[in-house]
Amino acid sequence: MSIKRLFVVLLVFVVLVSAFAYFAASKKDAGETKDGFAAYENAALGLKAEYPARWQTLEDVRGVAVVFHSPLESAEDKYNDNVHVIVEDVSGQPGLTAEAYAASGIAKLPAALEDFRLVGNKGDTVSGRPARLIEYTGRRGDFRLRFLQAVTIADGKAFLITYVAEEGSYDKHLPAARRVLASVAIK
Repeated sequence: MSIKRLFVVLLVFVVLVSAFAYFAASKKDAGETKDGFAAYENAALGLKAEYPARWQTLEDVRGVAVVFHSPLESAEDKYNDNVHVIVEDVSGQPGLTAEAYAASGIAKLPAALEDFRLVGNKGDTVSGRPARLIEYTGRRGDFRLRFLQAVTIADGKAFLITYVAEEGSYDKHLPAARRVLASVAIK
């Protein structure tokens, strides 16, 4: 192969790699906002939200539509604080309200969490819809956890948006979790 031909092949290779890198970076940055949050969208569920860009996103994990979880902070940290969204079909219960759905869920929590304690339960909105904002604590295995959960009903689906953290680190990620909750948009 001549030097001229080798140079052309190398030039084409460099241009292709550069173009690939540019488009990959553009695609990655397209979902990121300027203040460290990224955009999430699931068209099938009609769900949009913002989440901290350095958090990991997992979809469709054991009945959970999406999980946004923080990185572990040290070798001793064993629990990823997270915000997750569960979507449940409730179309078979016409007229079901967020308040009634939340009350039913609260009644089941003592069986799911040791040392369950309801901290708060008040009216709120999610994506302009009536919602319940529930705060509670409990123990699951070795972890003492604190929860902040918003519950709303939309088009025959119940949406449960829940922030879960170890009690000791709850306040650390609470502002980010509140932003995730506030950013949720449901079609």
